[in-house]
Amino acid sequence: MLAANAELDAAAGRAAALGGQFDQLADTLHIDADEGVAGEDALVHILRQEAAGVVAADADRGLRQVVGAEGEEFAHLGDLARHERGARQFDHRPDEVFERGARVGEDLLRNVVDHILHLQGGQLTIYSGGYDAFEKQRAERAAQLESAKAAQDAQRARLQDYVARNSARASTAKQAQARAKMLAKMQPIAALMEDPSLSFEFPSPGELRSPMITLDGAAVAYGEAPPILKRLNMRIDADDRIALLGRNGNGKTTLARLLSSQLDPVEGAMNAPGKLKVGYFTQYQVEELASDETPLELMSRAMEGKTPAAVRAQLGRFGFSGPRATQKVEKLSGGERARLALALITRDAPHLLILDEPTNHLDVDAREALVQALNDYSGAVILISHDRHMVELTADRLMLVDSGTAKEYSGSMDDYIDFVMGRNQPKKSSGSIPAKPAPANPGKTRAKARFLKSELATAEKAMAKLEASLSQIDEAMCDPASAPAHLAGIAMDDLLIRRAEVSDALAKAEAEWLALGEQIESLEDA
Repeated sequence: MLAANAELDAAAGRAAALGGQFDQLADTLHIDADEGVAGEDALVHILRQEAAGVVAADADRGLRQVVGAEGEEFAHLGDLARHERGARQFDHRPDEVFERGARVGEDLLRNVVDHILHLQGGQLTIYSGGYDAFEKQRAERAAQLESAKAAQDAQRARLQDYVARNSARASTAKQAQARAKMLAKMQPIAALMEDPSLSFEFPSPGELRSPMITLDGAAVAYGEAPPILKRLNMRIDADDRIALLGRNGNGKTTLARLLSSQLDPVEGAMNAPGKLKVGYFTQYQVEELASDETPLELMSRAMEGKTPAAVRAQLGRFGFSGPRATQKVEKLSGGERARLALALITRDAPHLLILDEPTNHLDVDAREALVQALNDYSGAVILISHDRHMVELTADRLMLVDSGTAKEYSGSMDDYIDFVMGRNQPKKSSGSIPAKPAPANPGKTRAKARFLKSELATAEKAMAKLEASLSQIDEAMCDPASAPAHLAGIAMDDLLIRRAEVSDALAKAEAEWLALGEQIESLEDA
């Protein structure tokens, strides 16, 4: 925790530099004056509370260390948070979390938080709702800013043209001066800048026939020790996207090392063509990069014999262009080092990428960029990750590593989570004859159906009201001049927050409406 505290102190120092935004944030987050913290101290105070728990601290590893979770259990801290609100980890304010480039999994952000504080370009913006609402609002805000910037640029061009054409004419000089003053007072709207470092582009491999790898009754071990995995029967084709599931310690990394030829089978056989090229990424490669060298030096040595242009091109695919390529590794962030490691292992355009926890050092935006790059990649992928979001978006096959072997898993990620948590599992038959269900009471059934239909009508009215409110907010955002009276003059950020709140309420109302409909249908079918 000493390292976490040091990192927190550094983050708090950066946060304090943001100045006057904190007083407004304190009001937004309902920080009481009698707590003895205000303004920038308030945010530092909350950040310290977060670090004392688990939410805003270090990513997957930090969360596992604090609450003792391992493997997929970590992915279910959302369940823990919802059921243990009184626990120390989450006992401060109502679920606010600071994303500050956080390495916290999107699944946790979806299931636990109801506010996200986003830091970008030296500006803090608070968003209401979980991660999905945050992404939607951020995209809407970016579109609104882009639209407003385009409109302002067009207006500026018209004013500049008028001033240029009419300044010298006595009859229009005053009008030209007035427009020149308007130009001087016009505050430029800065569109959200895309981070050029969020770049992943895996080189396309050459063609290779399927199957690329087959395992026939294989077993794998370390030295003379008993095999970690046995009875491995597996086929990997050239277009496969496979996620390896299983608790920590079950052998996922061991299987990855076997498939990358770092380990040989001690029983059975593994067959692969001699032309097969494999790129194998582990989180340890990130930590082992030479800190006193630059990306350009590392890549030049790894691509010995290649032209400088080819070396630069490979670095550029991962965001290391210009001066970024000549910056010392010790100056790079964890995410930049992870991108550099990915650039190094893919320099030969591998046919198969094996990625073991590739997102541990990446922030949320970089993870999204990696997902997009994997979906664009034409080779095969084997993924080991606790990031459910990444698994669901990239994998089309699931393999469960459990009980000393690996087998195809036919269920979904929801099914797998239930399996890990021991929920909704088929019960073993006890051999006893099941009791007959009690006969239904027709009178009670009809009365319950009438009540549920009344509740359904109420839910429909609530949905209609929320949809109308959402439409009004959208209208106010698109055309402030035609906004309803109760929305007139409200700032864009406040409209976005209000829209997220209404959207959340509408989603809950729709869920209630669907649940009521299902209950009515089950009663009518009974």
